[in-house]
Amino acid sequence: MNIRLKLVTILIVVAALSSAATAVIIKFSPKSTMPEMSEEQRSTRQKFFGTNGKLQPIEKGQEMRPRW
Repeated sequence: MNIRLKLVTILIVVAALSSAATAVIIKFSPKSTMPEMSEEQRSTRQKFFGTNGKLQPIEKGQEMRPRW
């Protein structure tokens, strides 16, 4: 019984340490070095997704909910 308790304790400690190490690695990893978008890419994105402005108001009776 004593061996099982030690084994469970060791497993919990290993899990906690690996979790802490993962958090530290993620927190201190270097920022992604994605290059900025070119003007052509930016304009294509705006055409496809629309502008960053406000959305038009939803007309009466056009609620966005499932019909069931």
